Amino acid sequence: MSSRRQPLLHNILLGVLGSASYAVLAETGGRIAVNHGLGWDGANYVRMMVDGIDHGSANTQLRPAIVLLNRVGFWIQPQPIAAFELMNVLYAGLFAVSLAFILDSYDARPAAKWFFVATVAISIATAQMLAYYPVLIDLGAYTVAAAAILFAVRGPSVATAVLCVLAALSREFGIAVAAFGVCRAIRFRVRPWRIAAVYAPSFLAFFALRALVNRAAAGGTVAAPVTMHALLANLSLWTDPLFAGLFFYFMATLLGGVSMVLMSRLGACLRLLWREPEWLVFSVLILAASAAGSADIWRYLAFLTPAMGMLFARLDATWSAPTRIALFTLAGALTFYTQRPFRTVTLERYFSEWFPYYTVTAGVPAELQLHVSLWPAWGWRFLVVAVGLVVMSALHDRLARVPDETPALVKS
Repeated sequence: MSSRRQPLLHNILLGVLGSASYAVLAETGGRIAVNHGLGWDGANYVRMMVDGIDHGSANTQLRPAIVLLNRVGFWIQPQPIAAFELMNVLYAGLFAVSLAFILDSYDARPAAKWFFVATVAISIATAQMLAYYPVLIDLGAYTVAAAAILFAVRGPSVATAVLCVLAALSREFGIAVAAFGVCRAIRFRVRPWRIAAVYAPSFLAFFALRALVNRAAAGGTVAAPVTMHALLANLSLWTDPLFAGLFFYFMATLLGGVSMVLMSRLGACLRLLWREPEWLVFSVLILAASAAGSADIWRYLAFLTPAMGMLFARLDATWSAPTRIALFTLAGALTFYTQRPFRTVTLERYFSEWFPYYTVTAGVPAELQLHVSLWPAWGWRFLVVAVGLVVMSALHDRLARVPDETPALVKS
């Protein structure tokens, strides 16, 4: 089998893994019961899908692309929740394939690629949450953003332009993909007219849609969307040490042990981002938007997944076999500790484990107020993750000495 066909086969199998994992998580985790299974934002997305894209809230109207794509599922299965579930199975597979090809673009070894994608397929932010609460557009938005980045990495094209527009109209974070593409094209000295032709449509679509929704809000058709002033006001949350602690916890454990490996090599990751500034721009934009967000911290941070894939591939290329085995073993154990996949989810667990800051801001439904408690469970989580990061860093430093010293012995 040729080397070109082998990665393609691996990536197709990883797509199957992604879809199958989502289906298993959906079967074992259960479904949200709020609003008869539609959840909160989900009720708006269903109205947009069934009645028209102008029937949601102002904020959900800013994200029409995945809702429109999900009409394909609604045509196949004319039940809203079932239609979203069907499309999410497809998105999970395509997300896995897109990430696999991104890692291939950075010469990832097969073991690293399989480990990374398998971890994404069972992580809370990228899989479990959407399996439990399927009537959301997040998984589709992650998929479109990853696909757009993949094509931007390979060079500006018509497909890149289309996917960047879809990303910009899928979720507010999607515009960071176009910024990534512009920076990368400039770095590779692509002609300005070509950069404009590929990436200008996504910026135009992003701002034009906001102008239309704001005009509707001014006319009293819908309530106004979240403003920049409100986002900046959210920065006051950083005065609360618990919010700051949860933000860094979710950033460190976004992809379980994989993101913990990256966090333990933070200096190396920053150097890699500096070497390819398009990834730095993309990551800073996502982090800045997440920091100004609310308690849905890792729903926002999950858009960093492609950047984490690039970093994981680059770091893996520097590891010796003993280092890789040790890190993957520890990372796998920490993934299962921090993500706890294949468990039945309840509304109480949804808040206490996945969105704990809502218990502080009184965002938990009144009937759960007396049952949701963060302590001592979160104390143990913080402790285990802190110790895990220290052990990973020490383990890497210890094992990395072996390959570094070997060439010197050979030369002498």
